[in-house]
Amino acid sequence: MVAPGGLGRWFRCRGFITVTELNGWESVTLRPAGLEGAFVPAHRWSRRGLLDHCASLRGGWILAVSGGQRVYHAGDSAYDPFFAEVGPATR
Repeated sequence: MVAPGGLGRWFRCRGFITVTELNGWESVTLRPAGLEGAFVPAHRWSRRGLLDHCASLRGGWILAVSGGQRVYHAGDSAYDPFFAEVGPATR
């Protein structure tokens, strides 16, 4: 399981045994598929409970797929200058 930084405990409490937390611009190779996943900035707030407003990182994901192509998933992000930084990383 790969998650944004600050959410590892939340996932482990729900039964996930191995959780890799990523901070902005960090990446990990996903096995066995061999895909590379990178956590990138996005503009949104986070909340998992009543008292944890913005206690974890917010971001999107870039997956490097076969043939050198990349897929970008920003989730429910609002427009932000981060897109100017993320755009070149998807090429």
